[in-house]
Amino acid sequence: MATTMLRIIRRRCACHAFAFIQRYAAESRRSILSEAYTCDHKWKQRLESPVLKQVKFSEFSIQLLEKFDKEGSASVIDMSIFANKLQDMHETEQPMVENILQNFRHSPQAIPVPDAINHALVKAFMETNRTDLLLQYIKDKNKFGIFPENHAFSILMDYFIKHEDYKGAAQVAYEIMLQEDFSHPMSYLLSLYACTKHLKHPIDEPKQEEQAPVEEEEEQWIPVDVIRCPYYDDHFDIKDDNFLLGKTLYMLGKESYLSGGELGRSLQVIGLGLYQKYSKALDLLEKWVSSDMQAVIYDEAFERFKSCLENAQTQDANEQEKEMGIRTIDDEIHRMRPTPAHKSECLQRFQSISERLMGRIVTGDIENLVSSFVQEEIPKYEQSDIENLTALYDKWDAERQVLLESQMKEYLRKQKESEIISKLKELQEKEELLTYFEKKHEIVKLKKKADKKKKKKEDKEEEEFVEAPALRSKGKKA
Repeated sequence: MATTMLRIIRRRCACHAFAFIQRYAAESRRSILSEAYTCDHKWKQRLESPVLKQVKFSEFSIQLLEKFDKEGSASVIDMSIFANKLQDMHETEQPMVENILQNFRHSPQAIPVPDAINHALVKAFMETNRTDLLLQYIKDKNKFGIFPENHAFSILMDYFIKHEDYKGAAQVAYEIMLQEDFSHPMSYLLSLYACTKHLKHPIDEPKQEEQAPVEEEEEQWIPVDVIRCPYYDDHFDIKDDNFLLGKTLYMLGKESYLSGGELGRSLQVIGLGLYQKYSKALDLLEKWVSSDMQAVIYDEAFERFKSCLENAQTQDANEQEKEMGIRTIDDEIHRMRPTPAHKSECLQRFQSISERLMGRIVTGDIENLVSSFVQEEIPKYEQSDIENLTALYDKWDAERQVLLESQMKEYLRKQKESEIISKLKELQEKEELLTYFEKKHEIVKLKKKADKKKKKKEDKEEEEFVEAPALRSKGKKA
């Protein structure tokens, strides 16, 4: 009996320990934002709308796709209903969803796409755990044209942070950077947190298997009207994750929230190092060293920039430039690398600055500093954001109702118009039947006149027709 009781106690202790571990793990994966920020209760209330309740996603999507095929466009209210029911999507319906999004993107109604639709799309993909797809759609702007507003960006970044997917969160921050707009405090703070976490916890990309060397083949030249010069804009054309992270960190460090302190300056230096803008970073360091500030940057930023500069890949200054016809954007990016001489010059400048920086480099962990700053600042803006988002949901619901009523009126008007045309046609046919005997003589006369005119035209065409010489000679021999 005592042994049995001991086993029961051990079992209970193990259960309590397991429950504690689970609770601790859940707490350690808390999102940066509070649960109230997403306004989930308010968001789910929209589904109580009679219109959304009676719509079945699969059937509605098929009808919408058929409408695109026949008419080439769909109304904003149709797309709003589609976006708000997207959480009911089955994984087998993904190709159909992509098709609808692409069709709408290239229709006149998508200029611009309302924020309500973009927000609903983001929420739907999050609810179905298909944020990987959502990121692809957001990046491919020309194909899908999804431009989330600030609240959607914040909620999406928080989703990735909660799941410890810092690369995904950073990729959302890159999209805000490409728009060059960190004016929304919450989006700024979450971008700062996500990019710093991604910097300190990078994900190793799987190495591609080395392909066997391809035998050289004879070049084939194709004639074209115009040879287009490849252009790399160093912004929207950036594909390298280090470049994107670097440029985002640089822009985050420049914002007014941090620009006056060593943390902001450190982020700028790290960012420019990753972005391979070494001269620009050295110019900033020289400017700060020449000032009277006591603390310039953190030691971590100093070491990271030093590592980036020392490991920088160079281009051969005497390398022959490729011909215009075979030049690509990758060649343009390669040409932006420093030459060995320029790299050497940058290293010398950095060494000189390092000597002047002695005693003005501060010790600190940037990840911890950013985390503390973000968690301290977020409560200042959270409540106002919640109020704004709640007001937006009410506004979007009202706008959807107005659009729905407008579309219903238009539908009824067209239906009435169609009925009137059908009725007029029916009356005209009845009138012709009723007046046939009264106007029989006139109808016969007009018919004879038409037949005579037709015969005259045929005779004239026959007179104008000339046979080919070979056919005429055959006719004479016969």
